[in-house]
Amino acid sequence: MSVVDLGLIYGVEIDAGRVRITMTLTTPGCPLHDSMAEWVRQVVRRVPGVEEVEVVITFEPPWTPDRIRQDALP
Repeated sequence: MSVVDLGLIYGVEIDAGRVRITMTLTTPGCPLHDSMAEWVRQVVRRVPGVEEVEVVITFEPPWTPDRIRQDALP
């Protein structure tokens, strides 16, 4: 399931080749904290026209399973 389907992406701002993504993780102590942010950066950098990617991790509001897209569930 993607980070979008999981409801981890809270916002995306685009300004002339600069992309700022605000996202969360399932828990504040998630061991993938740094890895997830880097994976998102790498994928977004592949989009044509993207020059710079900033990923901001927040825990407000806290993630809950209610954020999962129901149509993405098996």
